[in-house]
Amino acid sequence: MISIPGFRNQKVIHQSSQCLVCSAVREADNLKVVLKHPHPEIVTLEQISQYHNEYQVLSRVSSPGVVKAYDILEQDGVPVLVLEYIPLPSLSTRLDKPMEIAAAITLARSLTQILDDIHSFRVVYKNLTPANILCSEDGLEVKLVDFALATLKNMALAPEANDVLEGTIEYVSPEQTGRMNRSIDYRSDIYSLGVLLYQLLTGELPFQSSDYLELVFQHLARTPEPPSSINPEVPPALDKITLKMLAKAPEERYQSTFAIISDLSRALDLAQNQDHGPQDFEVALDDIPEQL
Repeated sequence: MISIPGFRNQKVIHQSSQCLVCSAVREADNLKVVLKHPHPEIVTLEQISQYHNEYQVLSRVSSPGVVKAYDILEQDGVPVLVLEYIPLPSLSTRLDKPMEIAAAITLARSLTQILDDIHSFRVVYKNLTPANILCSEDGLEVKLVDFALATLKNMALAPEANDVLEGTIEYVSPEQTGRMNRSIDYRSDIYSLGVLLYQLLTGELPFQSSDYLELVFQHLARTPEPPSSINPEVPPALDKITLKMLAKAPEERYQSTFAIISDLSRALDLAQNQDHGPQDFEVALDDIPEQL
């Protein structure tokens, strides 16, 4: 950990092989913040560029569900992001068992709304994992953090094929594996949301293997079992919603977050009023592409 002038009470709250995340108090206004920076002994030019990209993206996106970026500093050649402090636990601490159906739908709908906000600013998030989702116990307050991999999409440029895997392998889309010779757009985030919804409903990932290449293959070629085959409480409509998000080809997934929110809202109404008949309906009936 490096000492950042102008901040006191610096305490490490998270660390990985790539970065350190500390809580601190900004002396200028006594605001509690988060300081995020790479390890000073191994900082690279690529990391410096990545931190400036993250700050640029966060400065562009305005959403109550996205962590705020206050500033980017440099200390002895190390970039330091000054971020909003969010006193919420990570979703990764709550996935040891399936969520109650209504709670899973509510959380998935909140995440979809946040993705809708992000996509409206022409940003692709590319890293939707439980570790990057902070949420309250009731699921009503949700925040996305860690925009290190997020990209701004200039729609005037021809799309470029992706040949590098970025992100967490269990949650990446087929095109994000770098093996499909396809560019990445907002529908990649929809696939990752499908992986997450599957996990919320079943307590398991749709694809599991200790072998990295096997996981890549499964994302590219295998269709997961319906969530209801693992958790019988999952209704048919929710099976359809989840598997449509997890379609291999982007063209076969939902084309808009609006349609996902609409279908999840309908599924939630049925889950909360089970006496209203079978919890099944055709999905994506009002699905219109968000972007050309």
